[in-house]
Amino acid sequence: MTGTCREVGSTLWVHVWLILTWATVFVGPQVPFASNCNFDGELLCGFVQQSVGDDFDWEVGSGAVEALGLSGDHTGGGSYAYLNTTGKTRSQTAILRSMQLASLTPHCLTFYYYMAGADVGSLAVLQQRVGEQRRTELWSVEGDQGHGWKRAKVDVTSPLDGNTPMAYRINFDAVVGSGELGLIAIDDVVFVNGPCDSDGKAALKVQLKNQHRDHFR
Repeated sequence: MTGTCREVGSTLWVHVWLILTWATVFVGPQVPFASNCNFDGELLCGFVQQSVGDDFDWEVGSGAVEALGLSGDHTGGGSYAYLNTTGKTRSQTAILRSMQLASLTPHCLTFYYYMAGADVGSLAVLQQRVGEQRRTELWSVEGDQGHGWKRAKVDVTSPLDGNTPMAYRINFDAVVGSGELGLIAIDDVVFVNGPCDSDGKAALKVQLKNQHRDHFR
């Protein structure tokens, strides 16, 4: 009888442990990859280059591009990911993608972007289910946006199979425009918990993360 009780207790504990583990992965507040990427040290911090389906890679740099008005990264003194259209052909694309994600909790993706030049193309954020080719555009901007970093906010939720969140990736697509004078750059990519409409707390978290940027590399 004692042995049977121990077996039942052990089995029950395993079931509880599995429930808690899945709850942590899919419902917990944490984002399952680097939640703040500032590209400092020329690191992609959880993002990877698309290996097939695009034409070239994003680059990471830290210097000024005076011809297009860029003095440096968003906060100064760091790095940023970018696409310089010089020497590239119209509609060619560079894709930067996140690691695999899945969560029942909605998130707000915030980042800063810089787009300048008479021939600059477009920048888009897309969601792609793991194992599928089809992608869903969540946000995009096209054309010269002037000299200066601008902030974008994008609501991100997992696609569902019934009540189960499906794995997905977030892609940043930079597309070459009509000529060679153009620059597309992104910096300070941050995932915060909750929808973008609840931006009071989200904005505070972004500020705190940027103030402690070295902690999140």
